[in-house]
Amino acid sequence: MAFSRDVSRNFESAKVLAILIVASGHFFPASAYWVVVSVALCMFGFASGYFTAEIYGSNPAPWPFIRNKLIRLGPDLLAINLVLLVLFLFKEEDGIATWQSLVGILGLTGFLNWFHLPNPSPFGGGLWYFTLLLIFYVCYPLLTKLLRPGPIGIGVTFTLLLAALVLTHRVPYGHMLWLTAFSFCYGVAFANQAWRVTAITTATLLLVAILACAIAKFGLGTPVNSLAVIVVLSIFTLQWLLWAKLPDWCHAPFKPFGPCVVEIYILHTHFFLHPTDLVALDFAISLVVILGVSYAVKRLAMVFQQYLLPEGKWAKAT
Repeated sequence: MAFSRDVSRNFESAKVLAILIVASGHFFPASAYWVVVSVALCMFGFASGYFTAEIYGSNPAPWPFIRNKLIRLGPDLLAINLVLLVLFLFKEEDGIATWQSLVGILGLTGFLNWFHLPNPSPFGGGLWYFTLLLIFYVCYPLLTKLLRPGPIGIGVTFTLLLAALVLTHRVPYGHMLWLTAFSFCYGVAFANQAWRVTAITTATLLLVAILACAIAKFGLGTPVNSLAVIVVLSIFTLQWLLWAKLPDWCHAPFKPFGPCVVEIYILHTHFFLHPTDLVALDFAISLVVILGVSYAVKRLAMVFQQYLLPEGKWAKAT
């Protein structure tokens, strides 16, 4: 485990800030702000890949690894979906009793999006990232071998970046699927290659990314101007998070909500409120409600965790 306490705290705080950026991107009208939202999504993907690789290494036992990851998410999903069920029944939402609801409850709605299947259920709206996270967990034991230390792993990483740039244009889904998927791989590769934050490393990563963008644009006819901006901003952001040493007061506002990121992500669109005609004020009110509800749901999940996973089993599951 090569990362420091500063790196861990930086990403814990950054994940809270990033999910609030994603929430604001969903609340406000569409604009160029989506570039910032995309960088936030890439940070999420990188963090999952990087810390998973640092903690579990390159040779985890596949089934125990997958089982443990799913067990950790279980109490949170149970609490979240119970709260959503009560909310949907109160609002008399249609489509609750459909098979798509089961898909949404399990966090697999991404498959409905990607296969262009109808989704009349109120469950699972916008959960494509969570589906992608589950896919990453299932694929990690194989992925870490493909992205192994050395030239082969570097070559695979470059190929995956190039593929993400091309697929974003040729197989669009209306959300930043392919580049976010690559960010998981980039996080694993960064850990496996034991890259460090230096001026040379940063410059090299930027040059390689620009080379991939140039090949995609001039060699494969893919418009990548906005994607190139996202890639460059993501690299700078991630390098800074891996390098910075911030005082405690910088982390303090985010610390209470660090354990609630999954809750905020899944719940936020269901608690957007518009009590006034002022968009900024409506978002501020919504944000207070979202954070309060998410915090409470996390506490409920901790109760479920205590009863569903006795302390000894929970220790093994983490």
